[in-house]
Amino acid sequence: KMTAAIASTLGGDVTSADIVFTKVHFPVKATLTLSTSMTEVDGDRSAFDAKFKKGAATDLKVRESDIDISAITEATRRRDLLDTTAGVNIAFTVSNAVDATVATAISSRLTDAPTLITIAAQTKANVTLKEAPTYDLEVEMEVATANSAAVLSTITNTDTNADIAAKLASAGFPGAVVTIKATSTTVQLNTYTPVA
Repeated sequence: KMTAAIASTLGGDVTSADIVFTKVHFPVKATLTLSTSMTEVDGDRSAFDAKFKKGAATDLKVRESDIDISAITEATRRRDLLDTTAGVNIAFTVSNAVDATVATAISSRLTDAPTLITIAAQTKANVTLKEAPTYDLEVEMEVATANSAAVLSTITNTDTNADIAAKLASAGFPGAVVTIKATSTTVQLNTYTPVA
């Protein structure tokens, strides 16, 4: 379904058979707040990162190497006398979810606070969800075509991302965010001659 949606967007002589996915994954992005301080985090940043990744990998049922911490910032205090908690916000991505089902399962685990007990134990902090998890579809592909210039032009057109996302939604992949990063190997000239 995905290759058909992409082929119909690219047009020209491109068919589903001309598209080869070299990698497909659904990175899950989320932000958690931990009841610790930036001073504690910065005291031994590499140890903190390792503990967070170990806890997150266990709780989310992924590999530690799949977790990438993109930012750790101080959480802002709310101006509420009853809520004096602060802490740190940890923005991170879980890579290599092979399909939307796996990405959804990871997202569900992130929204279930009791599931995050290993992160809490590893970091010695309370864990709350700051921003709901989201996931994108990332596809690395090669396209074979007799008209590589036209297909590359279509791929690099900013409207193509939205067109592919809309076609993927109608093909059963709702909410997919599509970002195309064309490289020199993305579009390759077909070795066959189209029959007139």
